[in-house]
This record gives sequence, structure tokens and C-alpha cells, in this order.
Amino acid sequence: MDRIYRFSPIENEEDIKKVFSYIALELNKLSNKVLGKSLHIDTLKIFAHYSKEFDFIHKYISKLGPKAPFNSETSFYTQVQQKIEGFDIKYLGLRIVDPYRLHVGCGDYYEPKNFENLKKTLV
Repeated sequence: MDRIYRFSPIENEEDIKKVFSYIALELNKLSNKVLGKSLHIDTLKIFAHYSKEFDFIHKYISKLGPKAPFNSETSFYTQVQQKIEGFDIKYLGLRIVDPYRLHVGCGDYYEPKNFENLKKTLV
């Protein structure tokens, strides 16, 4: 089967775990390439491409923890405590279906202790 998207359709738990791992590893590569260092990642979000895929992922991540306080019309998040590729992930998310967005997903870096130092080195 030719795939338009790198991982979609996501149809089982193993696929979801592969996608979250992929996003974490790619975010880590990005911070190393741009900043020369690995930043902590605390949030990972999958971009759904199909309605059935969205429903399956939503049901799965909803079981992992309580709904996060910052959900929006386009993104759903749950609070979790998971180790993914060595990162302590606090939030897993899912973006609404968008067949035109080819991306796998995204995530957030979290640098609370050294943010001012990091900012000084980059500005």
C-alpha cells in the first residue's frame, strides 16, 4: 500500500507508540541541530489524517490520564506520566483531522530551570 503520510492510517497501539517515539526523536534532533544541545520535551501531539484514525487515537490517549486544562477546538491533550525515548512526557495530544497537513505531529520543549541562561545564549 502506498502511503501519503509517513505513519497514517494509525490503527493500533503499537503504531501510536511508534509515532510518539518518532516525534520525540525528531524533536531531539532538531534541538541538537539548531541549539547544539538536547532540550527536555514534555508534550507530544499526533496530527490525525483520517476520521477513524482520530477516533482511535482519541479513545486511546483519553484512557491514559485526565483531560489537560489547555485543550482547544483543534487539539485534545491528556495529562500523563510516561517515559518516551528518555523524555518525561507530561502531555500527549491529538490534532483534529487535516488531510492537507502532511506532518506526523509536533511537541513542546520545556526548559524551566535554565530558560534565562538559554535565552541569553540565543539572543
